[in-house]
Amino acid sequence: MALHPLIVPLTLVPLSLVLVLLGPRPSVGDIEGDPYDLNNAPDVYCDDSELEQIPPLPKDTTHFYGRFNKIRHVKNTDFINLNKLRGIDLTGNQISGMDEDVFRNLPQLQQVVLSDNSLQALPTLPVTMQHIDVRNNQLISDGLATLKTSR
Repeated sequence: MALHPLIVPLTLVPLSLVLVLLGPRPSVGDIEGDPYDLNNAPDVYCDDSELEQIPPLPKDTTHFYGRFNKIRHVKNTDFINLNKLRGIDLTGNQISGMDEDVFRNLPQLQQVVLSDNSLQALPTLPVTMQHIDVRNNQLISDGLATLKTSR
């Protein structure tokens, strides 16, 4: 089955924002409704869109790609009510700060890519995290802490 891109303007964010949704085009009768309806799209692509903040996302979003924009700060309200979100890629923005609890209410979050930004510190990461990429930032650290275990 071939992949067919669909470009859908999102009226809740600046007009310059265009979301590109990729996925297999189902046969007629495979699913009810429009398979490319924004609310049915698990992956949201907002790469190279001149974004200065995270746009409102459909609540069923599983992966958000906001690469190569002008985002400077990620707020704890940016991913609110996104209980299915598993991956966030914000590579190549201008992020210098994130609210400490930005990832707190994301019960399925497993992957975060924040490479090529200006971060000096990371927010608290959920226990579900499996992969984080923070290459090419300005992280300040004294190294890994040694944990003592009681016997």
